[in-house]
Amino acid sequence: MKRAHVKDKFGMEHNFIVLRTLEDILEYQKMLDGETSQLVHKLITSDIPVNSWDHIRMSGEKGSLLHGSMCTAVVKGSNPLYELPGLISGKIKRFLDLLTDEETIFVNKNGGYCYYMPGYHEILSEEEYRAEPPNSAVIKANTTYINLENDPQLERHTIQYLSTKDKNFSYVLNLRDYDVHVLTKVFSDFRDNGGCVVYVYTTGIDVPQMYDYSEAIVAAGLKHVEFEFNAGENPEHKNLVQYLVERGVEVKVID
Repeated sequence: MKRAHVKDKFGMEHNFIVLRTLEDILEYQKMLDGETSQLVHKLITSDIPVNSWDHIRMSGEKGSLLHGSMCTAVVKGSNPLYELPGLISGKIKRFLDLLTDEETIFVNKNGGYCYYMPGYHEILSEEEYRAEPPNSAVIKANTTYINLENDPQLERHTIQYLSTKDKNFSYVLNLRDYDVHVLTKVFSDFRDNGGCVVYVYTTGIDVPQMYDYSEAIVAAGLKHVEFEFNAGENPEHKNLVQYLVERGVEVKVID
């Protein structure tokens, strides 16, 4: 499976996964199965009710799968998890049909696809495909605070609060894209640039996710966390705070 840098006839440049053979499609399906497993794990370990899953924002292929399964479930009156296998099998079947017609398939980072059209597309370069790590973390020099955000943009409240604390605050967007290992590296980089305080403005609904990033906080040796629970603090949050305190982290809960 290859990654191609492609220019269209309007001069716009794009990066695509390229599928040309049955082996490519099988490799892509394996990658898609991994994305699906991560998505399902996030959903079934979350306390977020099914009818609120559309509030969970995920980028990339996982985000597209979640959005597609939610839309299909609304139409059919079913559970989004029931719709995921059909979405995936339908996509793979379409790829196989295109392959039968000897088409070269381009897939973008969100899972959208088209086929190669000579005269419209110009392939500038190709290389072996390697999964890209998340790249929505911004670590600034001489920083003190880092904000963790599930959405692809910072909350206005966060910007207002942290601008009074640290003009060079760092942040992580699309937090759900990060596993504990990668997030630990982000926190270590933050620490090495002078960072010491993790600030989280959250509803606190997804408690398992909170334990994941708390594990990364401890692994990176960070010692200060500030939580601001915008829907109120509950007993599960207090247990999480105790979990961090027992591991040497000073926790402040902002009223």
